[in-house]
Amino acid sequence: MESGDDITLEKIKKGTTSEQIISAGLKLKRAGIEVSEYYLTGIGGLERSYQHALNSARTLSAFSPDFIRIRTLVPYPGSPLYEDYRNGNFTLLNAHQALQELRTLVENLECENSVVLSDHVANYWNVQGKLPEDKAEMLASIDHALSLDESDFRPPHLSRL
Repeated sequence: MESGDDITLEKIKKGTTSEQIISAGLKLKRAGIEVSEYYLTGIGGLERSYQHALNSARTLSAFSPDFIRIRTLVPYPGSPLYEDYRNGNFTLLNAHQALQELRTLVENLECENSVVLSDHVANYWNVQGKLPEDKAEMLASIDHALSLDESDFRPPHLSRL
């Protein structure tokens, strides 16, 4: 999925819409197929961070995937998005902005029996739990991370950007 925000989906040329994602998710669930969706923190850039998170939460909540896997955007050198970043046409989120976007997503998820996993090296903070019962704990964990100094979050592998 990467995003449930139609404007972001169009900008990244994903070739789908939020309604198509919802429709496919519902069909898979009805067929008894386990559904795992990826959410890409930062893919909307700073400009669409809030809308990207809010509309993605709406999209995911419409079909409650079994797994919601969080990944943080790291533009690949040589890609069009990387070039936009290098030319100043795309603003990457800093640690606190990415965490705030993740908070907005989790806060607005209304899923049943979905497991949230953010266990990837590119992520700034490992947030995981089952929805809806672990939502408060996940939000508290993100709030704790937001209270830490931002310099503690820059993963060494991202310093080449």
